[in-house]
Amino acid sequence: MNHLTQSLRRLVAAALVLLTMPAFAQLSGTYTIDPAGTGTSNYASFTAAVSALTTSGVSGPVTFNVAQGTYTEQVTINAITGTSATNKVTFKSATSNTLPVFLTFAGATASTNNWTLKLNGVNNLEFDGIKFSNTSTGFTVNVNLNGTTSNISFLNSSFTGAATSTSSAFSAFFYETGSFQTGNWTFNNCQFINNARGININGNLTNPLNSLVVTNCTFNTLSYGIYTYYGTAQLPSTTANISNNTFNSSAASLNAIILYGSAAVTFNNNTVNNYSGSIFYYPSTFAASGNTATLTTVGHGISVSGASATPPTSVNISNNTLSNAISVSGTNSGIVITDNTITTSLGSGITLSSAAGTSTANTGSVAQGFTVSNNRINQPNGSGLYGIYFSGFNCAAGAANVFNNTVSASIPSTFTYYGIYPYQSKNVNIYHNSVSMSGGSATGGRALYVNNLSTGFAATGVNIQNNIFENTGLGYVVEVATVSAAGMIGSMSNNVYFGNTVNPFRLNSVNQASLSLWQAAIAKEAGSVWGDVIFYGPTDLHVQNAVANNVGTTIASVTTDMDGQTRSTTTPDAGADEYTPLSCVSAAAITVPTVGGTTATVSWTTTNTPTSYKVRHRTNGTGAWTVGAQTTATKNLTGLQSFTTYEVQVKEFCSATDSSIWSPSTVFTTAIIPNWTEAFGGGFPPSAWSRATGRALTPSTTFTSTTTSSWGSGNYGNVAGNTNGTSARVNLWSTNHFNWLMTPAIEIPNNSLSFQIEYDLALTTYSGASATALGVDDTLALIVSFNNGLTWDKANTVALYTSASTITPAGSKIIIPIPNTWKGQTVKLAWYSQSTVSNADNYVFVDNFSIKDNATCPITDVPTVTSGTACGPQAVVLNATWANTGTQQHIWLSPTGRVVGQGTTFTTPVISAATTQNSQLIVKDNSVTAATGGPNLTATNPAGGGGNFTNGTWISVSQAMILDSVSVKAFNGTINFRVRVYEKAGAKTGNTGALIMASQPMTVTTTAVAPAGSLHRVAVNLPLLPGAYYVNLEFLPGTTGTLFRSTALPTGQTYPFAVGSLATIDSVQFGATGSNARVYYLFNWKASKVCTGPVVTTNVNYSAVPSVALPHTSDFAAGAPCNWVATATSGATWQAKATYSGNGYTATSLNGTPFVMVDDDGAGSSALTPNSVLTTPEYPGLGYDTLTMKFLSVFKGGSWGGKGYVEVWRPVNGVFGWQTIDSLSADEGIGAAATGWAPVTKSYNVTAYQSNQFKARFRYDDKGLWAGWWAMDNFQLYGTQSQTGNVRVAITTDIYGSEVSWKIVNTVNKLVYATGGPFPDVTPYVAATATHIDTVALPINGTYEFRITDSYGDGLTDGTNTGTYLAQVLCAYGPKLIDQGSGALPNDPGAATANIASWDSATFDMDCRQPATYHVSVNMNQQTVSANGVHIAGNFQGWNPSATPMTDANGDGIYEYTISTFVGEKIEYKFINGNAWGSDETVPLACRYNNSWNRGDSISSVADSAATVCFALCYNCAAVTFQVDMNQVTQAFTTPEVNGLWNNWCGNCNAMTDANGDGIWSVTLPLPVGSTQEYKFSADSWTIQEQNDPTAPCTNGNATYTNRVFTIPAQDTTLGVVCWGSCYGCTVDVTLKVNMAWEVANNAVSANGVHVAGDFQGWNPSGTPMTDANNDGIYEVTVSVPANSSIQYKFINGNAWGQDEPVPGACAVTGTTNRGATFAYADSSMSPVCFGKCTDCMASIDEALSNVSLFPNPNRGQFQLARMDASTDVEVSVLDLQGKVLHVAKWSAGAESLGIDLSDVANGVYMVRLTSEEGSRTMRVSVQK
Repeated sequence: MNHLTQSLRRLVAAALVLLTMPAFAQLSGTYTIDPAGTGTSNYASFTAAVSALTTSGVSGPVTFNVAQGTYTEQVTINAITGTSATNKVTFKSATSNTLPVFLTFAGATASTNNWTLKLNGVNNLEFDGIKFSNTSTGFTVNVNLNGTTSNISFLNSSFTGAATSTSSAFSAFFYETGSFQTGNWTFNNCQFINNARGININGNLTNPLNSLVVTNCTFNTLSYGIYTYYGTAQLPSTTANISNNTFNSSAASLNAIILYGSAAVTFNNNTVNNYSGSIFYYPSTFAASGNTATLTTVGHGISVSGASATPPTSVNISNNTLSNAISVSGTNSGIVITDNTITTSLGSGITLSSAAGTSTANTGSVAQGFTVSNNRINQPNGSGLYGIYFSGFNCAAGAANVFNNTVSASIPSTFTYYGIYPYQSKNVNIYHNSVSMSGGSATGGRALYVNNLSTGFAATGVNIQNNIFENTGLGYVVEVATVSAAGMIGSMSNNVYFGNTVNPFRLNSVNQASLSLWQAAIAKEAGSVWGDVIFYGPTDLHVQNAVANNVGTTIASVTTDMDGQTRSTTTPDAGADEYTPLSCVSAAAITVPTVGGTTATVSWTTTNTPTSYKVRHRTNGTGAWTVGAQTTATKNLTGLQSFTTYEVQVKEFCSATDSSIWSPSTVFTTAIIPNWTEAFGGGFPPSAWSRATGRALTPSTTFTSTTTSSWGSGNYGNVAGNTNGTSARVNLWSTNHFNWLMTPAIEIPNNSLSFQIEYDLALTTYSGASATALGVDDTLALIVSFNNGLTWDKANTVALYTSASTITPAGSKIIIPIPNTWKGQTVKLAWYSQSTVSNADNYVFVDNFSIKDNATCPITDVPTVTSGTACGPQAVVLNATWANTGTQQHIWLSPTGRVVGQGTTFTTPVISAATTQNSQLIVKDNSVTAATGGPNLTATNPAGGGGNFTNGTWISVSQAMILDSVSVKAFNGTINFRVRVYEKAGAKTGNTGALIMASQPMTVTTTAVAPAGSLHRVAVNLPLLPGAYYVNLEFLPGTTGTLFRSTALPTGQTYPFAVGSLATIDSVQFGATGSNARVYYLFNWKASKVCTGPVVTTNVNYSAVPSVALPHTSDFAAGAPCNWVATATSGATWQAKATYSGNGYTATSLNGTPFVMVDDDGAGSSALTPNSVLTTPEYPGLGYDTLTMKFLSVFKGGSWGGKGYVEVWRPVNGVFGWQTIDSLSADEGIGAAATGWAPVTKSYNVTAYQSNQFKARFRYDDKGLWAGWWAMDNFQLYGTQSQTGNVRVAITTDIYGSEVSWKIVNTVNKLVYATGGPFPDVTPYVAATATHIDTVALPINGTYEFRITDSYGDGLTDGTNTGTYLAQVLCAYGPKLIDQGSGALPNDPGAATANIASWDSATFDMDCRQPATYHVSVNMNQQTVSANGVHIAGNFQGWNPSATPMTDANGDGIYEYTISTFVGEKIEYKFINGNAWGSDETVPLACRYNNSWNRGDSISSVADSAATVCFALCYNCAAVTFQVDMNQVTQAFTTPEVNGLWNNWCGNCNAMTDANGDGIWSVTLPLPVGSTQEYKFSADSWTIQEQNDPTAPCTNGNATYTNRVFTIPAQDTTLGVVCWGSCYGCTVDVTLKVNMAWEVANNAVSANGVHVAGDFQGWNPSGTPMTDANNDGIYEVTVSVPANSSIQYKFINGNAWGQDEPVPGACAVTGTTNRGATFAYADSSMSPVCFGKCTDCMASIDEALSNVSLFPNPNRGQFQLARMDASTDVEVSVLDLQGKVLHVAKWSAGAESLGIDLSDVANGVYMVRLTSEEGSRTMRVSVQK
């Protein structure tokens, strides 16, 4: 690398740094946010990106593409300089993402930091595809808005909170007080999840919201979906577009949208669920279309509220489907409400209120009017509501029209309702509307109501024509409130009226009983008719009959009906429907008087004379119709599902060609069939329940309301979170309290089962959960109706509670048997509460109301089966528990579904893999009786005798059953036996299959003898599932008597024998072929049918024996591993725990995971004293350098007395026993109750106890005090395993191999590591057969004894044959001897005595390192060697700096040493110039070994060596001296340096010096011998650098990075001086001039030209020609000569020697005949001299001065003047070119030379003036320092 390269890279790096420092440049373009990203355009986080934005600003659009993942940050974006609508900043999910981008925060602690993103006075931002969330506890704002923030967009984003209330602190967007959100805000395809409010923004008239666009978003909020507050006035020129959104709420009382001030509002195609509506304040124009709203509380489907100062000019609400009202207020004109469907039981239909108001101030000068048309309004169960209402409109004629609307309402009989209600309005046309209502009170129900404000403006011209008004309730068809109100009516005609005949009309508080009376009273009524209009249905007000046909008068402005059909222009129909009457209308008054669980009776009335009917029914609203034909007006429906809601319709056939439409649906619910429970956990009243009010009477109650009562729901016992949850509840108090809650219909089956009523009943005070009693006047009764609730008779009270009854706050379960007389009937039950005095104020609670039978079948219960784990191949015991052990039995099943066991426990076969075990509960079916059958047995029939054989019987079971009992006959003694059941295998006469199960043992005893014997009934109790089986008896020990088996069949019976319908007894086994002429032992079978419960499959786990390999960890995640053993003599034992609670702790643990624990405290004081032990398995813990046992522990003993012991199984001289290594008595790790346990780590060095049978146990002894515990987790056993090596033992025995054995014993712990023998005897003797070779592995860190023993004592010789033994350590480089020998063994205590063993032994280790040498050498030539010599120190000699001297035997400066070591050893060392620390070398980083500060190596061969290195260097070196001449460098510098490969171009780390100040700088460096180095000269750490010529011979030829090149020789080298930037020394250009004018004039110039020759060109007389370019006679040439040097030369008139000039002595170099000149470092031009003279012969110089010469010229400030004529004094003056005298000297006569010193002047050209008596002469001198 040359320095240019390095400089460029540094500049680039600097530029990159600047790019990552936004303070230096504004942002523009595309960037990334990616924690794993790189590069200058990437930011690791949102925070980093925002910091760059707010610090630097932007100069163009900026987009951040955000990598997928979760960013947990709290991001604040302050104002960003440079943003605009064009220069927008966008944060966008990168298009390459496959997963979302989450920006989340969960660390809020207060409302001051409860946000994920904060927009603080920032504008022009867009977020696209970012999922914001804030899940902090209590504060969950996603976006905090502060300051004035404008022009913000959120696209494809979501906002997730954790709202727990409707407080704005839980909103997705939260605006700080005083902040404003202005400009244009856009939300598209966003989701708002679990927020209080969604979009929540704020401003005012001076800080308006110019545009709000919310499209394609989903809101799931507790409060408002959108809330914008901008003051109480309209914001001019602002817009809002809210379209295609979905709003869902769990807080139905709040509005989906509250929008303030936006002038132009569009609200289209939104879906609103479970809010109270959407409200829009102060628009100028408003349009809403295609919206759907399902609202659950009273409110507004769509509400528009105009500003009084600037009412809206246009409100258009059309084609919406709503479940709440359309309300427009504060608006005068431009109102169009059309084609909407409103179905609500919660609010009005359409209400309009003008801005001008009802007072006289409304003069009509402001344009007013509206259109309400083609709307469908359905209002069930409303109170105080309007169908269509308008108020305060003072309109011009024709400006207000209400037409083609339908209003249907079903109102409770006590409620007030107004179908169409014009109030205080003028010139409103009410044409062609249909109003059909039922219900309402006698004084409050009105299909049409007209009223005015008597003090208001003059309201007239309300035209009511061509309408249908029908009220079939108790109230009025039409009421005009006052005479004044009647004046508001213009024309009133051609309407159809129908209602009750008592008070259908009312005027000025006077009822009118007929249409004629009404017409007379109102005096405005004409052309109207009275008649019952038959509509298509209650809510479908298309007309069937002719009552309204052609009744209307022509209304020019209404040309079509509600369906768009053209109206008649002469005789239009009244109402909203223009129609053709049907001649056969649909059935009326369809009722379902009786229902059963699966049946219902449908009846109807007709106005036709039909010939037949069709009746169809289906599940309400769904499914296919079931259609049946009928000729009578009643139909019995069958095959229905119990407690299911159905709809039924009737079609009448009036003739073969004429039929009605299907009637409207009548809905009914079938009866409940027990079992059934209502838990009151859902809405209230529950499905098919009803409420009513009215005092209970006999024989029948009259209800004042059949829809409402005081019964509701609430927490059972007034306690939130109780186990019952919510219940039915009534506040029983006050006067006139007669409230009912009725059940659905219930069919009581007529069967053999018993039935009962069950319920939970509680009583509390009204304000709490305190005990109380019913008031003395209070009654609570449960009453039954036997006619499906048609009548309720107080006499049919089932249960009665009065002030004398005890009902507790906690409640109790009440069970009331149902009389058998109810069976076969459908009943309803009702709770009736009565209070007549305001005294006790109580709550009564009823819950879990049930009708149940006592049937045992079907059975849905399941057992709980506790399984186990097989630790290796073994059987597993399973245990079952179940609730109803009194009647239910538990059976265990085979994989094929056979019963293989019964009862609570079952032992599996041995398993070797995980498997499953099925089981189920069975119960005897109490709806059927037990079956009897099989062969009969009496005392005398059939014939046979005694004999205890294994013969048996084949049976076939067709239904699940229990073999209850059988009869046997016994003879003479005790018979112990049991019944066995086998699988059937093959033919019934063949062999049986596997044994399935057996009964419990049975015993009968008798003294009776054959043939009579004694009969016994024995219980068998064997469950059998369908299948074929073989049954026989097993006779058990202790049997002394015999059982009877017949040799003939009972009289009149043959095989097969039936046991009811449950089973057949098919055949009997007798001999090889079987027989059907015998019965073995079992007679008179009795069996019970059983129901089977669900099959429960239990996993039987298998675990291979857990590994005990070390290192070992048991974390007890699933309890103690299966090879751990927990035992206890009594009381508590060690067991698995997930957490511990008790003694003030709550769900604590040792480290958050399961653990094991012995909890003596939990066992209680009554538990026996435990000695609980938990024992580990055995571990192969032998051969370890260190062995550690560790675990987490929490111990509670202390003052409570418990004690814990940690014990290990240890060998002592090879004998094992338990050794206590620690005992615990003091509390440790128990921690504080508030914070939980703080476990301690118990760690034990168990190296000394290691063995191949290592195990530990943990023993807890409570010492008789019960309140302690010990918990443990994360048991670990680990160590540093010793490296092993192999030992080979080769033994050749004599004949008697059985006498020979050997072993290897660890000399420290006495454990036997290996054994061999005794060996087989070898006869006849063959040496190969007697040879035994074993190879064993031993830890290399031990010391061992090898011992060979001959038990007889004669060694390995039998007198004829001699054996040998050889033990060796097998090392990689060859075997290492342990012991060897032959024949007799050297240690023979018994000498010649036989049977006293002899032996030989040897102690050895396992060291297998191979000896090796390692040769090192250090070059000290660059060092001054210490007088104490050179040393080496290292880990091979204990790091002693003076112990190991190195030598230089040949005096070449290289010191050497050979280290003795081993192959594979890792050695470290360093050289020391001396013999003490401090004189040691600093080893360079590049050659430090193994992260140490030293040299080093791994020995790889037996004769290894290291390359020679220089002291303190990584290589062998030579001293290289670099020299550079800096005299011609024109750039400023201070210190030159040399940079190259060896110093990594480091800058000034190899600085150069100029000791003598001659401008030549040098430095000497040790460099690696033989290396080729590139380098170049620079100065001041690369401030300047030389520029080399790539074609120059000393460079690398690289035109881009041109460096010098040099290969380092083996010896020290001084490189020649080179000029900066050159391969050579510095040069100057010198122009030499010779005046040849005389020669030219005399034609004496040689034809070969004029030349110059000198030492600078090798004295070549023809090599350097001179030229006279301007023909002035002066020849000149410019030559390059070494700088700072002197030259000699002479001119030649020709080109050969002999033609050279004679140089006068005055100007010749001393001792030569040559001219001379000296030059510094500047180019020079010599003054011309005449050929052969010292001066320019053309100058006019006085003779005395003509021979003066000046040299050297140029010079460095010092020069000489010389003359040949020294006869006179000469004054010498030196002047600058401006004529200033700088120096004056006297050149005295007699002196031939004079030295002049100008070292104090600057470089330049000066004049030297010589003045004498004879004249003067001026010469020029050039000073170049």
